[in-house]
Amino acid sequence: MRTQLIPSPSVIWVRKGQTDTVAAFDKIVKDWHRTGFLIEEGNKWHMPPSQQLQQWHQQYASNKEN
Repeated sequence: MRTQLIPSPSVIWVRKGQTDTVAAFDKIVKDWHRTGFLIEEGNKWHMPPSQQLQQWHQQYASNKEN
């Protein structure tokens, strides 16, 4: 089976002025990177992590303040 993923930017849209929502999503996504959640989920489906995903994991895992 030759299934390939096409890496592309992803966004989470919020309305202007919803700074509390932006802060909440920012914290959630950074936690996904810090814990390796996205890498683990990809591994379940035999999807190797991209270089960028690995870099974000290293960045956020080493800096607990983010």
